[in-house]
Amino acid sequence: MSKRILIMDDDKALCEELADYFQEAGFDVDHAQLPEQGIGLYTRNRYDVLLLDFKMPQFDGIEFLKRSKEEVGGVRIFLISGSLAVPQMLKDQGLSALVEGVFSKPFDLRALHSAIKDVV
Repeated sequence: MSKRILIMDDDKALCEELADYFQEAGFDVDHAQLPEQGIGLYTRNRYDVLLLDFKMPQFDGIEFLKRSKEEVGGVRIFLISGSLAVPQMLKDQGLSALVEGVFSKPFDLRALHSAIKDVV
């Protein structure tokens, strides 16, 4: 049985690159560029991994984690961000335990894949 990944990122090119990469690696992948679409997918389906862009229009990773804290269950969350301050923000909000890792843009796709393989 293949593992399922949801990618939420408003950068269409990055979203498609990640989706192609992980599909080729044997994952079932859904992706969304709009926060509402991503939240809808997240609440309707079961995922093993969520790749979440930290900053999207009208939405950020902190908001998502706070809203979905009770629903996180077994999903492993990795944040993708252009900001090096994200780990401290997570710590300040008491949300660090919900996140497996933070990858700063630009990131090494193989390192991200390795981190995901380590937890699923």
